[in-house]
Amino acid sequence: MQKFLFDLDGTLTQVETLPIIAREFGFDSEIEILTRQTIDGQISFAESFSRRVELLKKIPVSEVANLLEKIPIHEKLVQFIQENSDRCSIVTGNLDVWIDRLCAKIGCEFFSSIARVSKDQIVEIEEIIRKDSIVKNFQSQKKFVIYIGDGANDFDAMKS
Repeated sequence: MQKFLFDLDGTLTQVETLPIIAREFGFDSEIEILTRQTIDGQISFAESFSRRVELLKKIPVSEVANLLEKIPIHEKLVQFIQENSDRCSIVTGNLDVWIDRLCAKIGCEFFSSIARVSKDQIVEIEEIIRKDSIVKNFQSQKKFVIYIGDGANDFDAMKS
């Protein structure tokens, strides 16, 4: 059986979410620097993501979730997912507490990085997802995996 795995940011959404969060809450220049360092290969995705979350963690989780729930999505891809929800999953490095409502709107299971929250604020990142591990898990279940993504952090998952 085929299993379709979709990246969220820039694949299912029409825009990357971290820059939207940063711009909305006034952290755009700091996030831009970290994003550029990641793209240029100066720091790893995990290190960059940890630093970006550290900058943004005092923003109320509920406000970020509200913002991301309204992010424009690629309707045709989402329609495909909704029609095939048993064969589709979202695999994103983004935090569960920020994207859970957006993913619920899309309508399939999702795998993401996990944060611990207290009083509507991120306390820490408990786990940064390894997308290639999700791919390998489905492959071990004898599923033919089709991975759809758009970024450098999708590369390891695509080559698995």
